[in-house]
Amino acid sequence: MGEAVGDPGQRVTGDVAHWPSVDEAPQPGVGLRHGRTDTALVYLQTAVRPKNTKQLEALVTYLEKHQAEIIDYGRRQRAGKPIGSGRMEKGVDQVIGARQKHKGMSWSPTGSKALGILKVVELNQQWEQLWFPEQAAA
Repeated sequence: MGEAVGDPGQRVTGDVAHWPSVDEAPQPGVGLRHGRTDTALVYLQTAVRPKNTKQLEALVTYLEKHQAEIIDYGRRQRAGKPIGSGRMEKGVDQVIGARQKHKGMSWSPTGSKALGILKVVELNQQWEQLWFPEQAAA
């Protein structure tokens, strides 16, 4: 990638924002918060002059690969959907933290996953179904 592609003073064309100078270019984070990876990519590829080109290339590659998965938080919020990770973090704490994060404990990835699965089964009240499927079916 080297220096940024294009001259920051030139007009960028296409279906994304037009800006005559870097000072007027939208910041990539603003575009990403609203699911606008196209705006962020154009900005990164035309206005950014990185010290470490490999990191910029990795970011551009990631955004291109995951473009369809970038969440439009503004739209989710307007639709009344949650945008925070609090519920997920609480679930992880219930499943993993409460059981596996005690002083002196260490877990292999396999053991941690197995214990996590069992804890989810317990929280979902599926214990009998897992261990005694014939009785649960009756």
